[in-house]
Amino acid sequence: MQFLQNSTPSTSTFTPYTNWVIQDINKRRSAITEETAPNESSAQDQDWTTVTNRHNKRPTNTNQEETWHPRYAPRLNPDGFIAVIKPKVTCHLAKYKGQCVFAEAIHKALLQATEATDPHIDFTQYGLYPIWDQNIIVINTPREDLIHRILKITTLVFPDKSVPVHSYLKPTDKMGRGVIRIANHISTDYIVERTVPPANKVIGARRLGTTNVVVLTFEHANIPRNVLIFGENNPVQKYRKAVPTCFRCGTIGHRNDVCPNPSAPPNSCPSCGKGDVNLADHECPSGCLMCNGPHTTGARECPKRFRPATKAPATTMKATPQPHPRKRT
Repeated sequence: MQFLQNSTPSTSTFTPYTNWVIQDINKRRSAITEETAPNESSAQDQDWTTVTNRHNKRPTNTNQEETWHPRYAPRLNPDGFIAVIKPKVTCHLAKYKGQCVFAEAIHKALLQATEATDPHIDFTQYGLYPIWDQNIIVINTPREDLIHRILKITTLVFPDKSVPVHSYLKPTDKMGRGVIRIANHISTDYIVERTVPPANKVIGARRLGTTNVVVLTFEHANIPRNVLIFGENNPVQKYRKAVPTCFRCGTIGHRNDVCPNPSAPPNSCPSCGKGDVNLADHECPSGCLMCNGPHTTGARECPKRFRPATKAPATTMKATPQPHPRKRT
């Protein structure tokens, strides 16, 4: 399958993090194109959306304790561009399930991003995957010019209302992420500009809410033990994905900023979801929803607070033939 070449939009409006992710994916795809035979490239273009390689299957461990994971999470091709679209306001995306509402809304937004209908741009070259548990939309595409326009989407027009959204590009597996703690009045742009790591450049920073926790994205997977921010040493901890919990409706699977329940009662218990309660005197009978412990859901002392790290499948080594032992005479 051949794609028509289009003029790629300028990257001057994107952050250094987004530009680096696009550059890293282009390098990977160029290396794969050089190693792939011509008869195999056409087959890969047709199946670029999903991962079909048997070596990329999720490893199963019967002895591992059951933990939370998204039920509708697609396993996309890492050689393509993967973008995430999150609503900025309360919007229950699952109520549009099966109506092709997202496809029409994103198609119109992409047409508006081009400021004109360009017949040379094929808007069908993307896969749209709503993740109902997390109340987000994931888009996968092999087209760089298309991912530029997807990242510029700020509003999705649904049949009943317009929803402001935020779009960002997921990092590649070659990048590393670490956690530092710094005062919340320091901006993330300042952190990126003033951070001096030993040999691994910081390309992005994201603050977790209004806390003092900042997630740094490095060019390479091997994160340093510490970084210098304006000359001051800051230790770096390895980033671990936490199970998304919502303290607004008392459920797990999504965060507060993308809560799909607009009618959630105020002062609701973050563990059981009961509303209009005095949190100081409220005794929750269920406790933590993840481990049933006597603490709020997702507390620091929760043993199931973090999601298990995904390990690459171990490569099978061929056994080397051993020489037969000599017989004694």
